[in-house]
Amino acid sequence: MRTTIRNYFAVSVTAYEDKAREAWIQEYPAQIALCGTQIWWTAEVNQAFTKLEDGYENALKDYLRKQVNQLNTLIGLLLGSLNSQERQKVMTICTIDVHSRDVVGKLIQMRIESAQAFQWQSQLRHRWDGVSGDCYANICDAELMYWYEYLGNTPRLVITPLTDRCYITLTQSLHLIMGGAPAGPAETTKDLGRALGMMVYVFNCSEQMDVRSIGNIYKGLAQTGAWGCFDEFNRITVEVLSVVAVQVKAIQDAIRDKKTKFVFYGEDIALNHTVGLFITMNPGYAGRSELPELLSKQDHYDWGLRAIKSVLVVAGSLKRGDPGRPEDQVLMRALRDFNIPKIVSDDTPFLEKDAEFEASVRKATSQLNLQPEENFILKVVQLQELIDVRHSVFILGNAGQGKRRNSKCLCGNPRNFFRSHARQANMSADGPKWIILDGDIDPMWIDH
Repeated sequence: MRTTIRNYFAVSVTAYEDKAREAWIQEYPAQIALCGTQIWWTAEVNQAFTKLEDGYENALKDYLRKQVNQLNTLIGLLLGSLNSQERQKVMTICTIDVHSRDVVGKLIQMRIESAQAFQWQSQLRHRWDGVSGDCYANICDAELMYWYEYLGNTPRLVITPLTDRCYITLTQSLHLIMGGAPAGPAETTKDLGRALGMMVYVFNCSEQMDVRSIGNIYKGLAQTGAWGCFDEFNRITVEVLSVVAVQVKAIQDAIRDKKTKFVFYGEDIALNHTVGLFITMNPGYAGRSELPELLSKQDHYDWGLRAIKSVLVVAGSLKRGDPGRPEDQVLMRALRDFNIPKIVSDDTPFLEKDAEFEASVRKATSQLNLQPEENFILKVVQLQELIDVRHSVFILGNAGQGKRRNSKCLCGNPRNFFRSHARQANMSADGPKWIILDGDIDPMWIDH
């Protein structure tokens, strides 16, 4: 697989200038197209700096205009009819293109005139080495090889100035054969791995993790060369952490000594020098932000960045379904559809729902020999609206409030079991597959 991806890189980078950029993007798989655009972005900015040094003062400004045109072209594709995979690919490239545009705009604003300036050197710059036939990523004085791990058609986080600083810190730590501990979400580490074609395994730490279990994870990472990100690392007990530090040091010392094999807890194992070990912690993180002053205080209310992102996903879907509708109406509809289902009755008036779907819910309720009471029907409709934008949903409430009947009205057979999901015949059936975990809610469920 790695050889195939590497060969794709060689072909795609060479063919980039032979056709329009949007046609080139659609011709190659997402991972190839994304990194290929980053390779050519680096090359074109360097070319603009060369022209600037030769006396052409508007070189960077001309390239900025070209970037804006390229971005507008991709936005036009997104407003058209694309399948889900193509849409995801173009959206991801747009995300990176926006950051690339902002970088060039900042270079112009700061009057940077040399490719050796820190403002440019501190960016993650991909390049294709035609001699070795490999892709490399340079940032400051660190050079990291692209590892061609198949990562698929995955989204990427929006790159902010803080993301840039994290990338500098993490790559420098790898360059110095050290680990990294960014304060915040593990996704930033995972995104850096995607930018370098590296597989990143995120482990949700808990008090149950002991020296042996963590040691086995380190042993696997050391032999495969993959990165490991240990999220919520401060949940591990202090006694275990002290031994974990010794384990990490053993791996890093072996890398510094350029060993291909080393002894790890009495066992002689192979060592791949690309291995990276990171920890992420979120002190005091409860999974949600402070509430507005306007609504009552409820434990399940969430107004953080994750909720905002989900609203934007819903808004995008609504906009594609009705391109002519004004964006303010689209946004209000998305906010209503996403937030109303989880707001308690005292905080929101009753809103009109899909009449056809509501009728089918009433019919299902009657078939279960239940009374189609208005609040119950409303909650069934709201459960469907949440499932449309979430792959995992908690139905909260005290005993006897109809939580199980709610799901029964939405699905004729809600009791799906892990064993039945493993059967090929069941997995090939049409419709969604549900796993319902009935019982007290525990915050640890989210991580396990």
